[in-house]
Amino acid sequence: MGKFVDTFETHRWRLFFPVFVSFGISVYYWLSNEPSSTLTYSISSFLLSLLVLIFKRIKKQILSDSARIERLPALTWSLFLLQMVMCFIVGFCAATIRTNCVRTPAFPKELLDTTIRGVIESIEDVPRGTPERQRIIRRIILADIKLPSKASNSPKLRDALNSKGIKIRLQGTLKKLNKVGLFSRITLRAHIFPPPFPLTLHGYDAPFDAYFKGISAFGKLKEVHKCANDEPPQNTPLNTASATNSITQSTHSIQKIRFALKQRIETFLNPRTAPIANALIVGDKSGITLRSRENFTKSGLSHILAISGLHMGLLSLMIFFMLSKVLALVPNLAEMFPVKKLSALLTIPVALFYLLLSGGSFSAMRSFIMVCISMIAILVDENPISLHCIAIAALIILLLYPESLYSISFQLSFASVFGLCSFHEKFQNAYWGSKSAVLAKLFRVLNPIQQSILSTFIATIATAPIIVYSFQRFTFVGAIGNLLAIPLLSFFIMPVGILATISLIWGGSGLLFRMFNISLDMLINITERVASLPFSDCLFAKPSCVSVILIILSIIWLVVWNESKRLWSIPFLLLGLVLFFMTTSPSIFITHNVIGISPNVRRDDGFSIGANDSRKFLISSRRFGGFHAKVWAQECGLKDIDEMTEEQVEYWQERLEKAQNSIAEDEVIFMWQDRHGRFSAKTLSFVGKNRPWYALARKD
Repeated sequence: MGKFVDTFETHRWRLFFPVFVSFGISVYYWLSNEPSSTLTYSISSFLLSLLVLIFKRIKKQILSDSARIERLPALTWSLFLLQMVMCFIVGFCAATIRTNCVRTPAFPKELLDTTIRGVIESIEDVPRGTPERQRIIRRIILADIKLPSKASNSPKLRDALNSKGIKIRLQGTLKKLNKVGLFSRITLRAHIFPPPFPLTLHGYDAPFDAYFKGISAFGKLKEVHKCANDEPPQNTPLNTASATNSITQSTHSIQKIRFALKQRIETFLNPRTAPIANALIVGDKSGITLRSRENFTKSGLSHILAISGLHMGLLSLMIFFMLSKVLALVPNLAEMFPVKKLSALLTIPVALFYLLLSGGSFSAMRSFIMVCISMIAILVDENPISLHCIAIAALIILLLYPESLYSISFQLSFASVFGLCSFHEKFQNAYWGSKSAVLAKLFRVLNPIQQSILSTFIATIATAPIIVYSFQRFTFVGAIGNLLAIPLLSFFIMPVGILATISLIWGGSGLLFRMFNISLDMLINITERVASLPFSDCLFAKPSCVSVILIILSIIWLVVWNESKRLWSIPFLLLGLVLFFMTTSPSIFITHNVIGISPNVRRDDGFSIGANDSRKFLISSRRFGGFHAKVWAQECGLKDIDEMTEEQVEYWQERLEKAQNSIAEDEVIFMWQDRHGRFSAKTLSFVGKNRPWYALARKD
């Protein structure tokens, strides 16, 4: 039986559970029509029961006939497939349950220039424009919505407002919203509209994102009429439970602590470093300028700004080490309880508090779960297996929040940590030393540098396909940026930042904050220097979704197995790489009132649109299609946008008149041109998609 286990590696099967749960989630979200919940649960329960019975029967047969080796492969692989099918069903059901539990009510009516009242649940400052001409837009989320009686005369709208679940995300200039405070009651005038439909085939889906965040509509602020309690008292709890049932008192407390910490940090640090400190400590990136964001992206250090495993791991390790030393100083306590285990137990609530304080992103959740598993392993005197920790963390998040599968935070977090843990598992016993005592000592000294280089390289390679697919850009100097910044962050910035934040309990330590400020200045200088290097910002056309999925699944298969069957994935990996680099982006983008042209459009009938002579994306109207142009140009791997001449607009409108007349308001037509000048088209339409999140984007 030992030979059987080694051959088929049944102990590694559970590493595929998150993969097939993801398949089930993807199929559910891919459907055009919402499946019946009753039918889904009934069929799933029946199939799961049937599969469990078959699984037990086959397993019993294998154990009883283990001598007949020729029957084992087919039966064993059938066991593997049965388990994966069960995971698929569980994933499909988890997505169904989550969607039915959210039930974000739609705001079925577009309201122009209407008065609205509510409670501010969230405040975020977002930079807009260009690094040279930046402006700050303030976003607020309103709950407990009240509308004038004239505006709420629609029966559907009255029902939605009575459900007490309406939330609206509004944005306006910082000048108009500079005096609003968290949980303030505000009366304002705004234009309210549904979430916009997606503009690309596999791009950002605003209705989907809004539905699972509980946001029913978007809005543009016109004027603030009245705002009560603009600055909440810091030491007086806000009793807003009567104002809204959707905001719990615990959420208020966490939000208030985040808001207070952000303000206190800003008083100790200068305007250049304070936004970076807020991103590292409380997960608030709203104050970071466009120039700083661009430098962090070009230098490959944008992951530093998101609370992830690096921050959670450093905090947990620091707290665990400090508690171990402090508790060891108490003789009676050290004699009664194992100090190491007690420190591990006390580290978990601290990590939980940091998770809540940081905003609870999916990457932070993954880090917290892995910290908990590591601490529990210390309590039971076990060493956790890294890849199994990742699988458990992925399963927990996917089952609780199936929509996280489409979150870039979730994807990049698990891709990087999967690559690092896989490499560690495969090569942890590799000997880098030498029989010579001098060389062995040299290897020990250089080992941290070697590990840092390898970790940076592996994390970069593991996340490269997802980064190119999601952002259509990649930096080839990211390894340099990480080698310079990660040691500074790990050994100085985060420890000093945590100690400085703790010192706020007794008013704040000026010395610690000065050290924090200097170290953050050094980090910003590193990003600026690395971002100025050649090949720091290379643009790519968006690759196909199929190619990225093939690459990711092939790498997972290649890494998880230890036997020769892992090589089965190599043909699929090569196919994915070929498709990844051979994908062509659309040539023409059409909505009902905007036309976009990429530079790969050929000259036609002797008429040149001028796109072949420059790397600029052309748009028919900047006034009506400015946002369209940014989205479409990014998908083509372009940065510069220009407006068509009147002759070009007239020419293409005549050529595409039939398409434009037949296109609906929520449709986009993508056209590809082959080398012979022939066009093929694909329509992105949401007319026939009966899903709850697309109901948010439809009007009465």
